[in-house]
Amino acid sequence: VTLNPDAEFLNEMTKAAIRIQAHWRGFYTRNWNQKAKEIRCEIRLRRIQEHVEYLTEEVIRWRKECEEERIQRMVQEEAVKFLWNQVQSLQEWQMWMTQKQNVVLHPDAKECILPQHMFINSSECTPESFLLNNHLSPTSRQDTHL
Repeated sequence: VTLNPDAEFLNEMTKAAIRIQAHWRGFYTRNWNQKAKEIRCEIRLRRIQEHVEYLTEEVIRWRKECEEERIQRMVQEEAVKFLWNQVQSLQEWQMWMTQKQNVVLHPDAKECILPQHMFINSSECTPESFLLNNHLSPTSRQDTHL
């Protein structure tokens, strides 16, 4: 069913008037109605408060993660120190055993013969050089998982 041209025009004018009235009511309510302004302000403050709470939770979570990482790095450093002490103890034991074998095998020798290839030279081996030889830097050891 088609409307006559006057009815279509009247229908379009009614829709336009409704749209203009809706815009005017919205504008008037937003700018001049005190209760509406207060409600908008309350909504805005609630959203800000929710966002502050969210950010606070995020900060607490990040601090907790940072503290856990710091503790993990400390544990890893202690493990590296412990292992390094074990390596040094083994080197000392190996040197002692080699000297003892040299005395038993060569009792007439005036100087002990120490095979250098059997253990790490302690003057060349420090925790830092040990880490560097294994492609780790002292600062990157916190990234390793022991």
